Amino acid sequence: MTASSKVVYVAAPMVTYYTDRYERNRERITELFPGAELICPPDGPLYPDGRTFSATFREHVVSCTDLVCFADEDGFLGRGTVTEIAYALRHGKAVWHLTDGGDLEPEPAVVIVDPGDPFEHAVIVTE
Repeated sequence: MTASSKVVYVAAPMVTYYTDRYERNRERITELFPGAELICPPDGPLYPDGRTFSATFREHVVSCTDLVCFADEDGFLGRGTVTEIAYALRHGKAVWHLTDGGDLEPEPAVVIVDPGDPFEHAVIVTE
């Protein structure tokens, strides 16, 4: 598969949408996947509310070749991001963690830290 035929879904906590962090990471993902089409939920916005997310995220994740995720500035993933990662893995998609240093790590280990908190729900465990 060539880079130009890649479709990369960007999974990140909603608190990062429309922030410098999100834009920096989007730029880095573009560098790491030159020519790839990016599916970025804040664009549009793709998911204006939780109901739309629940109804449509599956079709977006299934249509991608890769999913790249990153955490918020405090290292947390929200419940929606964890759901996207799990769905992508179940459907055989390549899943990557974009580190704060701008590197890609394959198949991140996600640990739920607070099942009741939709925003500080999980963390990515790195070595």
